[in-house]
Amino acid sequence: MLSGLIKKHKRFITFAVIGGINTLVDFLVFTFFHELTFLAIEICQAFGYVSGIICSFILNRTLTFKKGRTTDLKTQIVRFLLVNGISALVSMLMIKWLDFIGLNAYIAKILVTGIVMVINYIGYKLFVFVVKDSGTN
Repeated sequence: MLSGLIKKHKRFITFAVIGGINTLVDFLVFTFFHELTFLAIEICQAFGYVSGIICSFILNRTLTFKKGRTTDLKTQIVRFLLVNGISALVSMLMIKWLDFIGLNAYIAKILVTGIVMVINYIGYKLFVFVVKDSGTN
């Protein structure tokens, strides 16, 4: 039963693990700039986010969506940047708002990361790598 669930959702599980790696990269860069510079929080968010998406494209294209190669690399990069541009805008606006209402920066970062994860998975699967499979995530 558990193995069946894992097999059915293998792509999403792989995406989530890679997301953990990307998030670690993002958090490390965010923390570096947030703690060691006087930059605005949304700028620190942007630096962290860009670092994470570079890692994300390489790992997701290679591992998560390797069967989703119905479009060429150039098209995938443009689409990936579009999805991540939307996600970055959402994340920067949300983290600024959550900071404005007094939420701890790191709790805000965690909440924003969860929302962006869902946006990215759907965007990658349906628009960037165009995965057409039968019933698996």
